[in-house]
Amino acid sequence: MVARRIWLKRELFSRASTFTLEFSDLIRFGSLGLLICIIGDLIAGIELGSLGNFLELIPGLIILVPPAMGMRGNVYGALASRLGTSMQTGTFTPSLQRDSLLSRNVIASCLLTIFVSVILGIVAKLVSLTFGLANIPLSGFILISFLAGIISASILIPIVIIISKVGYFGGWDIDNFSAPVITATGDIITIPSLYIAAIVMIRISAISDMILNWLAVLVVLIAFLLFIFGIKEKGITGQIFRESIPILVFTSFVGAFGGFIIDTRLESLIDIAAILVLIPPFLGVNNALGGILSARLSSMLHLGVIYPSKFPERAARRNFTAMYLFAIVVFPLVGVSSHLLSEMLGFASPGAVQMIMMSFIAGLASTTMVNIIAYLVASGTFKLGADPDIHSIPVTSSMMDLFGIFSLMLTLALF
Repeated sequence: MVARRIWLKRELFSRASTFTLEFSDLIRFGSLGLLICIIGDLIAGIELGSLGNFLELIPGLIILVPPAMGMRGNVYGALASRLGTSMQTGTFTPSLQRDSLLSRNVIASCLLTIFVSVILGIVAKLVSLTFGLANIPLSGFILISFLAGIISASILIPIVIIISKVGYFGGWDIDNFSAPVITATGDIITIPSLYIAAIVMIRISAISDMILNWLAVLVVLIAFLLFIFGIKEKGITGQIFRESIPILVFTSFVGAFGGFIIDTRLESLIDIAAILVLIPPFLGVNNALGGILSARLSSMLHLGVIYPSKFPERAARRNFTAMYLFAIVVFPLVGVSSHLLSEMLGFASPGAVQMIMMSFIAGLASTTMVNIIAYLVASGTFKLGADPDIHSIPVTSSMMDLFGIFSLMLTLALF
């Protein structure tokens, strides 16, 4: 019996050591990336908590928050994932010349940002009307979403370029940390950019509603012309644009529905502002884990490490385990950090224990869905001959936003 216990301890230690060695880069860079993600999204949470009353002044604006935050990760997280795969397959060059891989990817991302931003505005209006919510005019939604997208793009594109170049020259696997960094940066930028865009919209509307309407028409026309250009463009830019558009339109609806769920609880959330602080870091960690896993699965599929099968192979399952280990540590940290910051800022909170348990329980449920969705999407798209780098992160991210919001609201009701 004693000998068996000794053998069991040695076996467990051996497996743990092997696992740690195998995922050393992921643990090192992923932990750093998630820490950056938490810090960044806590800032976004403070921004959201501080804007509670402003959100009530512009009916329907909260519907734009989840899909806008998600779009930043969907477009720029996917961009980083494609660049990471190109590094591993040896096709990446750090040049920004017009015909370089990096340049063509950046152009595709710019086209997607402008077009999808306009779509987001239209979708937010449709969701508001469908569920009978108070809302601003369609022209207001379009202009806010468009301006916020432009502001975010001007910051995120240079960051992705820097990450890709640093990773390339440093010999790092950017799949391990690009998603959390981009998620955090995108979330920090999204809420202020929506706020700035909303202020601009209000001031234009105060001058003349006709000017607002004509500006919205001009924005839609620009988006339409860029859509035609992207569809007809040859090479990798056109391929990325054509394959991404259906997915991003779908994710816009999914994200807007998540915004609708928050809108239905907005008054109670404003009364307990700590939950508003919790939402961005909670969703950010979900998206970061989904982005890391999607990028890694995509690279493994491209390299032939795993194959798209009905049941995940051992290499994929070990990555699932890594996601759970991250979740066990990170989600309680998100809960307690959100509570402490809320206390410091004078926001109402349900209490430290409740915040930790809400984040932990909802986080484990979300991580399970991350593993399932990321694998199904990556293997399914690869099996169909499509590029999982284009599809995996957007679909996984949007579905996790919706499931994350739902699970968080459900645990809020329980506690």
